[in-house]
Amino acid sequence: MTTARMQAAFLARDGRWDGRFVAGVTTTGVYCVASCKARKPRPEHLRLFADPAAARAAGFRACRRCRPDDVVAGRDPDVDRIEAVLAALRAAPAEYPDVATVARRFALGATRLEALFRAHRHESVARELRRARVRAACALLATTSRKLLAIGEDVGWSSASALHAAFREFANLGPDAYRRALHDTRFELVLPAEFLVADALDWLGRDPASQVARRVDRRVAQALRLAGRPAALTIDLERRGLAICEVVAAPRVGPTGMAQAIDVARGLLGLDADVSGFARRLARLGPAHAWAAARPGLRPQRHAEPFVAVLAAIAHQQVHREFGSALQRALVDEAGEPAPLGLRCPPTAGAVAALDGDALRGLRFSRAKADALLGVAARVAAGELDLAALAEGSARRAAAALSASRGVGPWTTGYVLMRGFGFQDCVPAGDVALADALRQKLGLRERPDLAGLAAGLAPFAPFRSQACLQLANCVP
Repeated sequence: MTTARMQAAFLARDGRWDGRFVAGVTTTGVYCVASCKARKPRPEHLRLFADPAAARAAGFRACRRCRPDDVVAGRDPDVDRIEAVLAALRAAPAEYPDVATVARRFALGATRLEALFRAHRHESVARELRRARVRAACALLATTSRKLLAIGEDVGWSSASALHAAFREFANLGPDAYRRALHDTRFELVLPAEFLVADALDWLGRDPASQVARRVDRRVAQALRLAGRPAALTIDLERRGLAICEVVAAPRVGPTGMAQAIDVARGLLGLDADVSGFARRLARLGPAHAWAAARPGLRPQRHAEPFVAVLAAIAHQQVHREFGSALQRALVDEAGEPAPLGLRCPPTAGAVAALDGDALRGLRFSRAKADALLGVAARVAAGELDLAALAEGSARRAAAALSASRGVGPWTTGYVLMRGFGFQDCVPAGDVALADALRQKLGLRERPDLAGLAAGLAPFAPFRSQACLQLANCVP
């Protein structure tokens, strides 16, 4: 880690570097972690230290705003606080009729609570509360025969119309249709008016030779595991405004598997992203801004499961896209398993952990990639790295947990946060193509460094994942 890179990370407020160093500010006499929200000093007023003890020995004191001693020691009260709020909302959403109640119950100001949610969940408190209510309603639809109005009241909705509106937002089908789908093999997702079908299909069929996903015209078949068993999910986008989905599995996967299939289909299509927030950021910049031609309907689509995003990220580290895809195909051939429709499921963490370095190098993985892949797979298989739980909590905790694995740097972490977990304010730091695209977009003379990339994307926080997609897809 070079001095220039640490300095750039600090000036860019890049939280992925929190705990790796602290920076002393000579004008104030305090030391901070990279993500500190205090006003940043000029570079000449910075002194970099390996840890807080070194900073204190040089005469600096800890910043009261970012609490660097807690961060470096792995203590982050804000992470614990936000995850406690999330757990409470999900356990009993009806107890929180509005955001003010949430703030009052947890002794937080409304502004502070909103800032915590933006920083850790990349969305608003109100949206997280609506999602918690829909999830609770889905569980009741799956396990009871109660009427919709009663279920709506149980989870905190005051009217049937509010329940239906929330289901359209977080399930893309009505509650009646959701209940029927749990006992069927087919369901239809209602697509938003601004949904970009061609772009969604391009991402789903990005590797024409893939054994995991196959695209034919406007129809995609995706191998995945439902209720722990190999299955295939087909998504047909022929009909305007609808995604017609069907699960192929023998025997049928049952209600648990169908509920999972609905969630996976929404993730594959990027339907759980809040594109309206990104559109509002664009509108603030005005029609004359360099970003004016961006398409707010472009969505951060996710892999079928987080571990697949990890496999994809490591395979594509510092190589051309075609070679990274070839590495993924080789791994699927070696450790995946057959699925319906002639597809193959990506390997599980356990299957990857059972391989050895020689086997992976035989598949053309470099020694560094093989070590990184085996290390993460072993952590996941052992339960030390719970990807599903990380996706449900703080983005900062998820980033720290991922980057604790050898060979998982800021770019890989950012990719998994975006494409595996669905966090909306991610920047895959160190992506040369992304930086070059920003140079073209803003008409810069030189490719921006880490700080310049962060500054160029700053107007879109907390929706920088979508800004990155705009750069990757909309710049020649």
